[in-house]
Amino acid sequence: MRVLIVEDERKVASLVQSGLAKQRINAEVCHHGDEALHRIATENFDGVVLDIMLPGRDGLSILRKLRADGNLVPVLLLTARGDVDERVEGLDLGADDYLAKPFAMTELSARLRAVCRRRAGLGLALSWEIVGLHGGSLTLVDTSAPGWTEFEVRFPWANLPR
Repeated sequence: MRVLIVEDERKVASLVQSGLAKQRINAEVCHHGDEALHRIATENFDGVVLDIMLPGRDGLSILRKLRADGNLVPVLLLTARGDVDERVEGLDLGADDYLAKPFAMTELSARLRAVCRRRAGLGLALSWEIVGLHGGSLTLVDTSAPGWTEFEVRFPWANLPR
């Protein structure tokens, strides 16, 4: 599993990274919101541990932008700001889970595995729309994917004379 830790406190980021490494989770770190948004948008991560208070773009605006762009990477918010209204806002913006500091490393890794596992399971439930049926081919569109992906399924036996 490849995870991005977005945390401006270098000591906390290092502790999380080493704790996840002990769980055999490959964790990379970045400390700035703008860098995080760029990396999440251009690289493939199985999950993101995202602090809210960051230099540059804050964690909630990163999350808002990711979801607006259709990026469904699992996000676990990890922050010292743990009031109920903020937790609700983060979850409503599309966070998959929320953990307040201080936290137990075992709980963080378990929650991270859970959100990644749930999101991976969603990949099996695609939304399809039939957009064409011509002779021996069926054209389908995956409407669950951002930008929609079109597939053509050919049935060579469909054109055989009876």
